[in-house]
Amino acid sequence: MVVTSIDLFCLEFYHKGVSMSKTPEGLVQKRRGSATEPLRRLVVFFTPLRLIQLLGFVLILALCLNFSKAPFFQPVDNYFYDQYLKRQPQPATDPGIVYIGIDKKSLQTVKAFPWPKRYYAAMTRILREWGAKAIVFNLFLTQGGGAAEDDQALVEELQKTPNVYLPISFESEGFKNYYYVNQSDAVFSGKVKGIGHINYSQDADNVIRRIYPFVKFNQKLVPHLGILVAYDYLGKPVPTPEKCDFPRDARNNLMIHWAKKWNDVVGYYSYSDILNSYALGTKGQPASIGAEDIKGKICLIGLTVSDSKMTPLDQSSPGIGVVGNIINTILTRQFIRVPSPWFQAFLLLVLGILAGWLFIPFRLVFSVTGGIVLGLVWIVFSYLVFAVSGLWLGVAVPLTLVFAFFLLSFLLTRVAEYRERLYFLNLALRDELTGLYVMRYVSTFLAQAMHYAQTFRKPFAVILFDLDDFKQINDTYGYRTGNIVLKKVAEVIHNSIRTKGRALPDVAGRYGDEEFIVLLVGFNLATATFGIAERIRKAIEKVTFEGGPKGFSVSVSAGVSVLKPGERNPNKVIERAQEALLKAKAAGKNQTCLSSD
Repeated sequence: MVVTSIDLFCLEFYHKGVSMSKTPEGLVQKRRGSATEPLRRLVVFFTPLRLIQLLGFVLILALCLNFSKAPFFQPVDNYFYDQYLKRQPQPATDPGIVYIGIDKKSLQTVKAFPWPKRYYAAMTRILREWGAKAIVFNLFLTQGGGAAEDDQALVEELQKTPNVYLPISFESEGFKNYYYVNQSDAVFSGKVKGIGHINYSQDADNVIRRIYPFVKFNQKLVPHLGILVAYDYLGKPVPTPEKCDFPRDARNNLMIHWAKKWNDVVGYYSYSDILNSYALGTKGQPASIGAEDIKGKICLIGLTVSDSKMTPLDQSSPGIGVVGNIINTILTRQFIRVPSPWFQAFLLLVLGILAGWLFIPFRLVFSVTGGIVLGLVWIVFSYLVFAVSGLWLGVAVPLTLVFAFFLLSFLLTRVAEYRERLYFLNLALRDELTGLYVMRYVSTFLAQAMHYAQTFRKPFAVILFDLDDFKQINDTYGYRTGNIVLKKVAEVIHNSIRTKGRALPDVAGRYGDEEFIVLLVGFNLATATFGIAERIRKAIEKVTFEGGPKGFSVSVSAGVSVLKPGERNPNKVIERAQEALLKAKAAGKNQTCLSSD
C-alpha cells in the first residue's frame, strides 16, 4: 500500500489529538466572484418592470421637452411667474422716466374728456421749454372735437418740437389676417419723430407679461413704442428682428420686467399740476413742478382713469405704466431671459436623475416625501435664479416631470406587488406539478358552487378521475415519466373545461396522487357524463408517451355524481362520485360510471 502525504498529514493530527473542527488556514480558499459581482447586480437591478420604469422615464422626459411650450402648462407657469415678480428684490428704476397722467384731478380741473387740441399743444410747448428729451403721447390725436385753431396750434407745436412720439395699434376684427388700425391723423403723425405700436401679447388670463417687439404694417416693421423711445433715448439704432440686442422668448416676444406697481412709481405728475406749475412759473411764483423735474427725461403722457390693463403686479395699470416699464426694462438692461432648449433639456435631465434616485426603488414614505421636497427645492431654486439673474426656468414642466415620474413609479410598484401577491396566491392555490387547484381551494369553491346552484336552481355535477395502473407506470418507466404523465393528464382535463366567461367557471383540481376532481356548475348528469367525463377519458386514451420500444398510453376511470335537491353537505356529492369511480375500477377500468342514486 502506498501512503500519500495527505495520509501522513491526517495520521499526524490523529495521533496528536488535534481537533479538525476548524479548517487549517489556506487549505480551502473561498471562491472570489469580484469579476462577476457587478454583472450580477445589474441583472438583479434590471428586472422587466424596472426596464419599463426606466423607459417610461425617458418617454416622460422626451414628452416634457417636446410639449414644454404647450398652452396647458401656461396657467401654472403664469402663476409662479407673477409670484416671482412680486417677491423679487426691488429692481432698479431709471430716474429718466416721467409719467404725466390725465387723471380724475385733471379731468375735474380742465374739463371732461376728450380735450381740445390746445391742451396737448400747451403740454408740448411746456415740456419742450423745460428740456424734455422725449415727449410720448399714449393717445391718438385726431382732428375735430374743437375749434380749427386748436388743431392748428397743435400742428405748429409739433413742428417746433423734434422729439414727439405717437402710438399706433392694430385691432383684430375676428377674421384671419384682417385688422383695423388705430392711429393719429396724418396731419399730426406726419410732424412727429417716431411712431410705435402699442399692441401686447396678452395671455389667456388677459395679463400683459410680454410684448411683440415688432409688427409688420404696410410692408414695414413697426417697433413697439417703448422700444423705439428707449433706443432713441440711448442714442442707439432701433433693433430689427435680425439684429436684436435684447433677449426674446420662444415666441420672439420681449418679456417685461415689471419693476413696481403703478401706484408706487416715482416721477408721476398730474396733467393739471404741470399746467398750473408752468403758469405759476411764468408769473415768478413758486411752483411744485419745474424744469429740473423734466429736463433730459422721457415724458409719458396718457389717460390713467379709463385706459386700464392687467399686469402681474396690478389688476389695473394705465397704458403709460406699461410703456414705462418696457422703457425701464431696456434702459436698466434688466431683461428676463429664457434658457436655450439645450440648457433646459440639461436641467430637466438633472432633475429627472434626481427624481429617478428618489423613486427607484419606490419606497412609499421616502419617495412621497422626497418628491415633495424635490418639487419645493425646484421652486426655491428657480426663484433664486430668477431673482439673481432674471432667468425664467419655468415651474410647470419640471413639476410635471417629477409628478409623472412619481405616478409611473407608484403604478409600477402596485403592479409588481399585485403580481407578487398573485404569484404567491397561485403557489398556495395551485398544485406545483400539475398546475391544477389544490383540494383546499376546491373545497372552498365546492361550498360556493353548491350555494349558487341551489339559489339559482342550477344543476351541479362532480367528476372524479383516477389513472389506471399508475403504480405500474412508475415501476416500469420511473417517477420522472410518471410526473410527465400526471402533467399531461392535468393539461387535457384543464383544456376540456370552461374556466372563463361564466358566472362560476368550471374548476379542476388534484384530488390525490393520481386522482383529479372536476366541479361543473350548470351541467346535469347526462351532460357531465357524456359531454365532459367521456370526452376527457377518450382524449387521455389517445395521448402517447415516450417509453419502451414503441411508447405507451394510459387510461383513466371516471365517476360522476350530481347534487341532489336540498342537499347541504358538500362531502355527500363527492362520496357518491367516489363510489361511482370505484364501480368503474371494479368493472374493468377505462370507463365512466354514474352514482347509483
